[in-house]
Amino acid sequence: MRRLLIILTVAISLIAITLATQLLRTVSRVSDLSAVTSGWQVFNASAAQPGISGIVNYGGVPTSTIPLKLLFVLDNFESISDTTNTQSDGSYLFTKVAALDPGAVYQVSYDNLGFDPKYVAFWYSPNIETYAPNEALELAPFDIQNVPQLSPPDDSTATLPVTFTWTARQDNTDTYQIHIYNYFGEDYYSPPIPYTDHFRLDELPIELSYNETYFWEIVIYSPDGGYGVNTDFFGIKFTPTYKIYLPLATR
Repeated sequence: MRRLLIILTVAISLIAITLATQLLRTVSRVSDLSAVTSGWQVFNASAAQPGISGIVNYGGVPTSTIPLKLLFVLDNFESISDTTNTQSDGSYLFTKVAALDPGAVYQVSYDNLGFDPKYVAFWYSPNIETYAPNEALELAPFDIQNVPQLSPPDDSTATLPVTFTWTARQDNTDTYQIHIYNYFGEDYYSPPIPYTDHFRLDELPIELSYNETYFWEIVIYSPDGGYGVNTDFFGIKFTPTYKIYLPLATR
C-alpha cells in the first residue's frame, strides 16, 4: 500500500511539473504582459480621441496625404494652431486644440499651394465656435475635387445674355455661385445656385462696367456651410449690345 501511495505521489508531481512547463512556454511566447495590452490598444485605436477630426474626400472617395491646417481666428486675426496630413483612409486628427474663448473660432482649411488642377484652390470648414478641453469633435467630410470651367473661355469678350458653364462634381448636395471681379475692387456674386452646371447672366450687374477686364470663378458650398473656390479663373470682358434704329422710309 505504501508503495502504491509513493507511485501516485510521484505521478501527480510529474503532472504538475509538466503543466508548469507548458505554462512557462506559453508565457515565453507572449514575452510579457505589455505585448498583450499593446494588442488591446491597437484594437481600440479607432475609438474617439480628443481633438478635431474628420475625413477628406476626392470625388467622393477618401484621399490620403492631403495637408491640412487648423486655423485659430479672433478679431479677424488668423493664426495656425496645428497642422496634419490625411491618413490612408482619408481621416485626419488635430490634437493641439485648446479650449475656445468667446468670440474665437477654429476652421479646418486646405490650400492647393501647387495649383494642381485636380483640386480646388482652397477649402474652409464652417466655423467651429465652441470647443471644450479634451473634447472629441468630428466634422462632416468635405471634398476637394475641382470644378473645371468650360465657357465662356479664358480671355473672351461676351455680349449679354451670357451663360457660364462648368463641370459639376458628383456630389449633388453642392451649391454653386459665380464670382466676377477685378483687381480694383469691383466684384459681383451671383445668387447661390442649387446643384447645376450653368448660370445665365441676362443683364450687366450694377457692380460691373462694360469694356473692363474681369475674372470669373466658381464658389462651391457644402451643406454644412463649408466652402471653397475652383482652381481656374477665366478672363472676360463684357461689351454692350447696340440697337440701331433706321429712319422710317419716306413715301
